[in-house]
Amino acid sequence: MGATVYELFDLQHIVVVNKNRRDPLPIDTADLDYDQEMAKAAADAEVEATSQLDYATVHYTDGPGSEPLGVVHSHQMLVQSVGAGRLMLGLRGDDLYWPTLRPATVEEMSCGILAPWSLGAAVFVSETGPGAERWLETVQARRITQSCADQVRLRLFSRCEDDLPGQFDLSSLREMTGIGEPLPDEVERRCESLLGKPVRHGWGEPETGGPVLGSLPGAEVRYGSAGRPLPGIEAAVLDGNHMEVPPEVEGVLAIRLGWPSMFRAYWNAPGLYNSRFRRGWYVMGRRAGIDRDGYVWLASAKGDS
Repeated sequence: MGATVYELFDLQHIVVVNKNRRDPLPIDTADLDYDQEMAKAAADAEVEATSQLDYATVHYTDGPGSEPLGVVHSHQMLVQSVGAGRLMLGLRGDDLYWPTLRPATVEEMSCGILAPWSLGAAVFVSETGPGAERWLETVQARRITQSCADQVRLRLFSRCEDDLPGQFDLSSLREMTGIGEPLPDEVERRCESLLGKPVRHGWGEPETGGPVLGSLPGAEVRYGSAGRPLPGIEAAVLDGNHMEVPPEVEGVLAIRLGWPSMFRAYWNAPGLYNSRFRRGWYVMGRRAGIDRDGYVWLASAKGDS
């Protein structure tokens, strides 16, 4: 990181957050201490008026040649985040919700911040690592009612001993939702068996602004599938001419334009942005098939197993 900073010639300051003064050394001369700067801030602040289409967040993904590519979303992504939180995560105002997603990802922004904040659910934040025993201890001690997790935590949980979950009181937890790439069906079945609770799934990518596929409460969970399009989302599989193919036929996954959290730009790459839209569809870079009941089955991503 140091070498990168020296190449940022317009950079003037770095704001340093030194939680609980864990690092006793003073910060560099040009850096700013977060606590000191916040102490100078006024108690009242004027809220800037924004429209639903004003830019709100930028999330980064790999671009052509693996260069970082900024994916821009507007304030309207809040609409879909609230829908996913209520319909897919089943969040309620009296929940103590623990999202264990990777910070700074679009999934964390949508499912870990915007959804619970908008629906009035309390959010539990912890530095607890991904180990199964620590996770179970925390659910018991804090009386967590809802949680969502990424692939890493679910994979690790699936490998724990059969009798480990029975050593903890998990009665407060209604269910678990996995966010991200669908795991092999045996991993998802194992997690549900260990928990004794439903384990549902949600999937999206940086460009979709949050989950667009998933399993709704009460609906059948088909393990290994990314689920069905969430309410308000239309998905299809297209052929090489960007025409829809029949069920059970593999092609390129696409989402009908107009979903609330549709990304608004690739930062400084308008040509690439425009190339992603064909015949009224946002065309993803993923191959998939849709079965006759509407469940989407993603072709294995590189490195998946």
